[in-house]
Amino acid sequence: ISRGFDAESLNVIVTRNRQESAVPLQPHLNSSDRGKSASVPEADTGRGVKVEQVSDTRWILDRASLPANTRELKRFLMQAHAVPCMKQGRTVGFRITGISRGSFYQKIGLRNGDVLRRVNMQNLDDPAKLFKLYQEMRNKRHISIFLSRNGQNQTFEYDIR
Repeated sequence: ISRGFDAESLNVIVTRNRQESAVPLQPHLNSSDRGKSASVPEADTGRGVKVEQVSDTRWILDRASLPANTRELKRFLMQAHAVPCMKQGRTVGFRITGISRGSFYQKIGLRNGDVLRRVNMQNLDDPAKLFKLYQEMRNKRHISIFLSRNGQNQTFEYDIR
Protein backbone atom coordinates (compact mmCIF):
# COMPACT_ATOMS: atom_id res chain seq x y z
CA ILE A 1 0.00 0.00 0.00
CA SER A 2 1.41 3.37 -0.91
CA ARG A 3 1.64 6.24 1.54
CA GLY A 4 -1.50 8.34 1.77
CA PHE A 5 -4.65 7.88 -0.22
CA ASP A 6 -6.53 9.22 -3.16
CA ALA A 7 -9.72 7.98 -4.78
CA GLU A 8 -7.88 5.29 -6.79
CA SER A 9 -5.72 3.98 -3.95
CA LEU A 10 -8.70 3.94 -1.55
CA ASN A 11 -10.54 1.77 -4.05
CA VAL A 12 -7.58 -0.62 -4.21
CA ILE A 13 -7.40 -0.78 -0.41
CA VAL A 14 -11.09 -1.61 -0.08
CA THR A 15 -10.97 -4.13 -2.93
CA ARG A 16 -8.13 -5.98 -1.26
CA ASN A 17 -9.91 -5.64 2.12
CA ARG A 18 -6.54 -5.70 3.85
CA GLN A 19 -5.99 -4.45 7.35
CA GLU A 20 -2.66 -3.27 8.71
CA SER A 21 -1.51 -4.16 12.19
CA ALA A 22 -1.41 -1.33 14.68
CA VAL A 23 1.76 0.75 14.63
CA PRO A 24 3.22 1.77 18.02
CA LEU A 25 1.73 4.99 19.31
CA GLN A 26 3.72 8.19 19.07
CA PRO A 27 4.10 10.41 22.11
CA HIS A 28 1.28 12.92 22.65
CA LEU A 29 1.80 16.55 23.48
CA ASN A 30 1.79 16.94 27.23
CA SER A 31 0.49 19.90 29.19
CA SER A 32 3.86 21.68 28.97
CA ASP A 33 3.57 21.60 25.15
CA ARG A 34 0.07 23.14 25.14
CA GLY A 35 -0.23 26.48 23.40
CA LYS A 36 2.91 26.03 21.34
CA SER A 37 2.60 26.57 17.61
CA ALA A 38 4.05 23.95 15.32
CA SER A 39 4.46 23.76 11.59
CA VAL A 40 4.98 20.90 9.18
CA PRO A 41 8.39 21.02 7.48
CA GLU A 42 8.49 22.49 3.98
CA ALA A 43 9.36 19.11 2.47
CA ASP A 44 6.07 17.55 3.69
CA THR A 45 3.48 19.97 2.33
CA GLY A 46 5.28 22.61 0.28
CA ARG A 47 4.78 25.16 3.07
CA GLY A 48 4.35 25.11 6.84
CA VAL A 49 0.94 24.48 8.35
CA LYS A 50 0.41 26.47 11.53
CA VAL A 51 -1.33 24.53 14.31
CA GLU A 52 -1.78 25.54 17.94
CA GLN A 53 -2.96 23.06 20.57
CA VAL A 54 -5.07 24.86 23.18
CA SER A 55 -6.24 21.83 25.23
CA ASP A 56 -6.00 18.04 25.15
CA THR A 57 -8.80 17.86 22.57
CA ARG A 58 -8.88 21.29 20.89
CA TRP A 59 -6.66 22.95 18.27
CA ILE A 60 -6.57 26.16 16.24
CA LEU A 61 -5.48 25.90 12.60
CA ASP A 62 -4.37 28.81 10.45
CA ARG A 63 -6.49 28.68 7.26
CA ALA A 64 -3.92 30.60 5.22
CA SER A 65 -1.31 27.89 5.83
CA LEU A 66 -3.51 24.88 4.93
CA PRO A 67 -2.94 23.03 1.64
CA ALA A 68 -4.94 24.88 -1.01
CA ASN A 69 -4.32 23.10 -4.29
CA THR A 70 -4.11 19.58 -5.70
CA ARG A 71 -0.30 19.40 -5.69
CA GLU A 72 -0.23 20.26 -2.00
CA LEU A 73 -3.15 17.89 -1.32
CA LYS A 74 -1.22 14.94 -2.74
CA ARG A 75 1.81 15.71 -0.54
CA PHE A 76 -0.52 16.23 2.43
CA LEU A 77 -2.22 12.86 1.92
CA MET A 78 1.13 11.09 1.71
CA GLN A 79 1.92 11.89 5.36
CA ALA A 80 -0.11 8.91 6.68
CA HIS A 81 -2.06 5.80 5.65
CA ALA A 82 -5.84 5.51 6.01
CA VAL A 83 -7.07 1.91 5.99
CA PRO A 84 -10.72 0.89 6.29
CA CYS A 85 -11.53 -0.53 9.72
CA MET A 86 -14.01 -3.37 9.32
CA LYS A 87 -16.47 -4.73 11.86
CA GLN A 88 -18.84 -7.57 10.95
CA GLY A 89 -18.09 -7.04 7.26
CA ARG A 90 -18.79 -3.30 7.16
CA THR A 91 -16.55 -0.27 7.22
CA VAL A 92 -16.92 1.53 10.57
CA GLY A 93 -14.13 4.06 10.10
CA PHE A 94 -10.56 4.44 8.95
CA ARG A 95 -7.48 3.40 10.92
CA ILE A 96 -4.65 5.92 10.63
CA THR A 97 -1.16 4.41 10.49
CA GLY A 98 2.28 5.37 9.25
CA ILE A 99 1.98 8.96 10.43
CA SER A 100 5.11 10.84 9.40
CA ARG A 101 7.05 12.53 12.17
CA GLY A 102 6.32 16.28 12.21
CA SER A 103 3.37 15.84 9.82
CA PHE A 104 0.09 17.72 9.90
CA TYR A 105 -1.63 14.60 11.25
CA GLN A 106 0.74 14.46 14.21
CA LYS A 107 0.34 18.20 14.84
CA ILE A 108 -3.46 17.88 15.08
CA GLY A 109 -3.16 15.18 17.72
CA LEU A 110 -3.73 12.04 15.69
CA ARG A 111 -1.76 8.93 16.61
CA ASN A 112 -0.96 5.73 14.79
CA GLY A 113 -3.79 3.27 15.40
CA ASP A 114 -6.53 5.90 15.82
CA VAL A 115 -9.77 4.95 14.08
CA LEU A 116 -11.57 7.96 12.63
CA ARG A 117 -15.30 7.22 12.98
CA ARG A 118 -17.10 10.50 12.19
CA VAL A 119 -16.28 13.97 10.89
CA ASN A 120 -18.78 16.73 11.70
CA MET A 121 -21.35 14.06 12.66
CA GLN A 122 -21.02 12.21 9.32
CA ASN A 123 -20.08 8.54 9.61
CA LEU A 124 -16.92 7.49 7.80
CA ASP A 125 -18.25 4.25 6.34
CA ASP A 126 -17.09 4.53 2.73
CA PRO A 127 -13.76 5.50 1.13
CA ALA A 128 -15.46 7.82 -1.35
CA LYS A 129 -17.19 9.59 1.54
CA LEU A 130 -13.85 10.11 3.30
CA PHE A 131 -12.39 11.77 0.23
CA LYS A 132 -15.54 13.88 -0.35
CA LEU A 133 -15.56 15.01 3.29
CA TYR A 134 -11.93 16.09 3.02
CA GLN A 135 -12.83 18.27 0.02
CA GLU A 136 -15.79 19.81 1.91
CA MET A 137 -13.74 20.50 5.07
CA ARG A 138 -11.50 22.99 3.29
CA ASN A 139 -14.26 25.62 3.57
CA LYS A 140 -15.35 24.93 7.16
CA ARG A 141 -14.61 27.12 10.18
CA HIS A 142 -14.96 24.28 12.66
CA ILE A 143 -14.26 20.56 12.34
CA SER A 144 -15.14 17.90 14.87
CA ILE A 145 -13.58 14.44 14.62
CA PHE A 146 -14.97 11.51 16.58
CA LEU A 147 -12.36 8.77 16.92
CA SER A 148 -11.56 5.63 18.81
CA ARG A 149 -8.13 5.37 20.46
CA ASN A 150 -7.17 2.19 22.30
CA GLY A 151 -10.86 1.31 22.61
CA GLN A 152 -11.78 4.70 24.10
CA ASN A 153 -13.95 7.18 22.19
CA GLN A 154 -12.78 10.79 21.94
CA THR A 155 -13.84 13.94 20.11
CA PHE A 156 -11.26 16.38 18.79
CA GLU A 157 -12.29 19.92 17.90
CA TYR A 158 -10.54 22.17 15.40
CA ASP A 159 -11.20 25.88 14.87
CA ILE A 160 -9.96 27.17 11.54
CA ARG A 161 -9.16 30.87 11.48
